[in-house]
Amino acid sequence: MRKAPDGLYLKLDKFLRSAERTRSRVEKLTILGHLSRKDAEIVYSALFLSIFTRFETLLEELFFGVLVGRIDGRPINASPRIKVASDQIAREIVHQKKDYLDWLPFNRTEDRAVAFLRGGRPFTALDDGDRSRLKIMLVIRHSIAHRGRHAQEQFREKVLGSLPLTPRERSPAGFLRSQYRISPPQTRLELFSQQVRAIALKLTRI
Repeated sequence: MRKAPDGLYLKLDKFLRSAERTRSRVEKLTILGHLSRKDAEIVYSALFLSIFTRFETLLEELFFGVLVGRIDGRPINASPRIKVASDQIAREIVHQKKDYLDWLPFNRTEDRAVAFLRGGRPFTALDDGDRSRLKIMLVIRHSIAHRGRHAQEQFREKVLGSLPLTPRERSPAGFLRSQYRISPPQTRLELFSQQVRAIALKLTRI
């Protein structure tokens, strides 16, 4: 029996809610002095990487689910260009002897979708704003995972720019913990989580 695509969204949404509860607890403990700012920033970085990874997983599961017919593509106007008998065969065809597939930058997912799914749907449904947000998140992801000069320069150039931030907030972790808005209060980690949720919702079209 084929599954509805919204199951993938709901699984991601459940994780995002759990991540937000963790972030909120850490923030309260930091304010009370039970955690240092450095400890809080480590958690913020870990949560961001986890959110990023979970979103990549959604992209992969949605793509292969539509390709092999495990996910019902009718609600999202998606269907495969070729008939594939199983997940194993699908992965052999798509991987082309590669051990691992990159789903971000998002253009890699789009190119793959155009090659194997009619019209590249649902992945071609994202607009330029969505693509821009994913690019920013990818730069932040690299700046956390790679401490090299290039990753840090990209972070400063493409993410920080001329934003009015304190010196501590100009690090990747400090940036995630910084306030995006005051009323209602929202950190930039919360903002990115919100954006990931919105993009996932668009892809699965609940």
